[in-house]
Amino acid sequence: MENTILTAIVAEVRAEMQISPSIPDTVFTNYVKEGEQFLNHLAESLRIDFDGDLMARALLKNYVRYAYYGALADFKKAYQGDIYDTQIRYL
Repeated sequence: MENTILTAIVAEVRAEMQISPSIPDTVFTNYVKEGEQFLNHLAESLRIDFDGDLMARALLKNYVRYAYYGALADFKKAYQGDIYDTQIRYL
């Protein structure tokens, strides 16, 4: 993922979640990278376009939200259908 897209997604997540500036961007940067890897792996290593595909972008931001609160198992359950849809679109 390009740094400009990564920075934009981190900024969007921070704004949407109203995250305090005292929490460093690196926390969210790591979650975005982990989420990107998770979703790309499910699409069998194809590169998901998180810049142009707004549905995939929203899914990635939701991954970050759930990761921040330590609830990734809940994310996988709650977004199972969206994850499947993303897999189908990129296979």
